[in-house]
Amino acid sequence: MPRKLALDLVAMRDWPQSDCAAWHAALRPGDPLDDPGPLAGRDVERISKFCAAYGRWLGFLSESGIDWQAASGLDFLVRENVGPFMTRLNAALAPCTVRAYLTELSTVATAMAPDRTFDVLNAATRHIWRTAKPVADKRGRIVSARDLYDLGFELMQGASKRTTPLKAAGAFRDGLMIALLAARPVRRRNLVSIEIDRQLTRQGDLYWLSFPAEEIKTRRPLEFPLPSALTNPVEEYLARFRPFLVARNGRWKDEPGKALWISSDGSRLKGGRIHRRISERTQERFGHPINPHLFRDVAATSIAIEDPEHVGIVLAILGHSTIRTSEASYNQANGIEAARRYQSVIAAYR
Repeated sequence: MPRKLALDLVAMRDWPQSDCAAWHAALRPGDPLDDPGPLAGRDVERISKFCAAYGRWLGFLSESGIDWQAASGLDFLVRENVGPFMTRLNAALAPCTVRAYLTELSTVATAMAPDRTFDVLNAATRHIWRTAKPVADKRGRIVSARDLYDLGFELMQGASKRTTPLKAAGAFRDGLMIALLAARPVRRRNLVSIEIDRQLTRQGDLYWLSFPAEEIKTRRPLEFPLPSALTNPVEEYLARFRPFLVARNGRWKDEPGKALWISSDGSRLKGGRIHRRISERTQERFGHPINPHLFRDVAATSIAIEDPEHVGIVLAILGHSTIRTSEASYNQANGIEAARRYQSVIAAYR
């Protein structure tokens, strides 16, 4: 099945004037005399997704030959258009991706027109939340957190054996990302956003990660120390490998500021490239890619299997508000533990 939607996104500068005004009102920060807009305080990545969601909707209207320029795209969120839009998405994307696209569009529509109801869109969104299932079964891709942690250290320890300084720096950086993510599986956008002396600080013998509430999906601040075993690797990366990467002058060079993760061209390492680097390194080791988000499943599953008496700690590790979220979304332990016990039975017969 294709995984890319060939649908034009209409840039915000080309939206109808009324839609632009509604969008800016939704983003309006609050003040003592006025409440903030519904989207105020969202992080930059989320706002970008919301903007793309509405631009995608306008692109679909254009593709369908609907003249929306003189009106508002919100006026066309009716059954005659929403149904074909879902069909268009379902033909190109996995069910969970369609669910995300519709949810973002519903959020934007409600934020831009809080006094209106979008019954058809809301009904479509509720339906797909009930029915959408992942195309791939994650259970077969789960490995232990310990194995991921070990992979990270092996990459760092073997970096000096790489054939060029650039490959050495890349291996050490990737290893540190993997080890850090195995120990503290933050969401990808938080991993991307880490800056020195902001989210990453040293306190005594340990490095700490701290994310304010506005940077966290659940709007709950996260703060925790990194394992002591990562103190020296972080120091070495900051003193040796990061400066080397920052000094690079590649084609896409853009000043990285205090960003922790640096690309081979001297720029801040973006989310897509972090996803690719981690997926490629884990593919080499385990035979299948383990993307950054799957590290969260790994953490919940590893805790449930290795330390079931303290499964509640997964709340703090993943930043969830209830254990139900952790269990429903990330715990793949039941099938794995059953397979482990079944294998023990077979081994006993042999």
